[in-house]
Amino acid sequence: MTVSVSEPAPIGMLGKQFVRYVSCGRSHSACLTEDGRIYTWGGDYYGLENGFPCLGLASETDWAQKKKSVTVAHLPQLVKSMSDHFVMSIACGGFHTVAITDLGETFSWGTGDRGQLGHGDNLDHTTPTMVEALEGRRIIAVECGDLHTLALGSTREVFTWGAGDCAQLGHGTKTDLRVPRVVKALLGEGVQAIAAGCFHNGAINKACSVYTWGAGLYGRLGHGDDTDCTMPRLVEDLERKGIRCLAMGLYHSIAVADNGDMYTWGRGSEGQLGHEDKTKVELKPRALDSLEGQNVRAVSAGDYHSCALNGDPFPLPETPNTDQRKCSIM
Repeated sequence: MTVSVSEPAPIGMLGKQFVRYVSCGRSHSACLTEDGRIYTWGGDYYGLENGFPCLGLASETDWAQKKKSVTVAHLPQLVKSMSDHFVMSIACGGFHTVAITDLGETFSWGTGDRGQLGHGDNLDHTTPTMVEALEGRRIIAVECGDLHTLALGSTREVFTWGAGDCAQLGHGTKTDLRVPRVVKALLGEGVQAIAAGCFHNGAINKACSVYTWGAGLYGRLGHGDDTDCTMPRLVEDLERKGIRCLAMGLYHSIAVADNGDMYTWGRGSEGQLGHEDKTKVELKPRALDSLEGQNVRAVSAGDYHSCALNGDPFPLPETPNTDQRKCSIM
C-alpha cells in the first residue's frame, strides 16, 4: 500500500549508505552512493511484468511484491547491472534515467518513445545500456527533461537528443532526435554547466553568460517575450551578473550569481518565483529580494516549486575581468 508522507523522513533501507546525490523524475527516484552504486524506486507505467524500465531493474530482480500487477517499487532497489561501473552522476527524466561513469561513459534506460535514450530507436530499455553514439566522448554532466536529454562533454560541447517538438534540442528545428547531436550554436562558448527543464534548457558559458532555448510560454526563457527558441539565445539581463548555477522547472527558471544573489523568471502563479507580490509572470530575470544576503549556492526547480541551499559564497576568479569573467562552476 502506498502511504503519503507529509514530513521529511529517513529511508531506512538506505540508512547504512552514504548517499551523495538524488534525482527525481515524474514518478520515480534514483540515488547515487559514495561507492558509485545506483538505487532506484518509485512508480512506472509498466511495472513488474516488463521490468520497470525507468528503474533499470529488469524482470529478474527479486521483489517482495510478487504479483505482476505491481507498478510501484516501494523500496530502493540496487541497479545490479551497473555494479561493475563506478557511477559519477545520474539524472531522471519523465520516465527515463541516465548515468555517467568515472570513465565518462553514458548509460540510459527507461521509456524511449521519443528517442530520449539516445540508442537510435524508440524502444524501451529495462536495463542500463551504453549510448554508443557517445562512445569515445568523455561526458562529465547530464541533465534530463521530460522527454529529452542533455549531456556536457569534457571538451565543453553540449549534446542533446529526444523530443524536439518544443524546440528543446537547440538545433534550429522542432524535430525529434534518436541519437545525440552536438549543439553547434554553443561550440566555442566553453560551456561550464547545463540545466534541463521539462521543455526548455539553459547553459552557462566560460564568461558566466547564460543561454536558454526551448519552449518560451510564460517567459521561462528570460528573453522578455514568450516566443519559443529553436537555438540557444543569450539572456541579456543576466550579463555581468556572474551566474554560476541554473535550474529549470516546468514553466519557470532560476539562476544564482557568484555573490549568492538569486534570480527567477517565468510563471509564478503558484509562488515558485519566490516574490512577495506573488507575480504571475516575469518575462525577464528578477532578483529575489527575500533571499538577499543569504549566499545561495545551489537551487532546484520542480514543476511548480523551487528550493534553494545557502552556504559559503562561490570563490571568485583570481584575476577577474569586467569584460570577460572566467567562470569556474563548482
